[in-house]
Amino acid sequence: GDDINLSSWTKDDSMNLPSFGEIMNSVVRSKNLPKYNEFHLRAQAASLRFMVQSLFSEDSFYGDELGGDELRTFLTVILETLSSYQGRSLSREETDLVDECSICLSACTSSSSEGRSLVRNFHDD
Repeated sequence: GDDINLSSWTKDDSMNLPSFGEIMNSVVRSKNLPKYNEFHLRAQAASLRFMVQSLFSEDSFYGDELGGDELRTFLTVILETLSSYQGRSLSREETDLVDECSICLSACTSSSSEGRSLVRNFHDD
């Protein structure tokens, strides 16, 4: 997928916002932009918040259009982030990031049986 280019947007484009999948591709899978795991901790936390808000604003959240791939990718990002801080002391920014992960994880699993299933089957390799 193509990265989102907000600099070329016009006022008319505000009614045609990028989908959750497009945001995931730009933030997590981009070949041209820094990826989530390269972001500063505060930017990672903000990205997670933005992505969960985008996910739940998707008209197709409960439909077939979204599918499981984007949700699976999002949950994997959350769970891998959480697992990277397991068993160690955390700085204030790391604690904030873990808190944001917990909020997003809770949102995804409390509202989606698919989300709960993906978490149940997650393997941190």
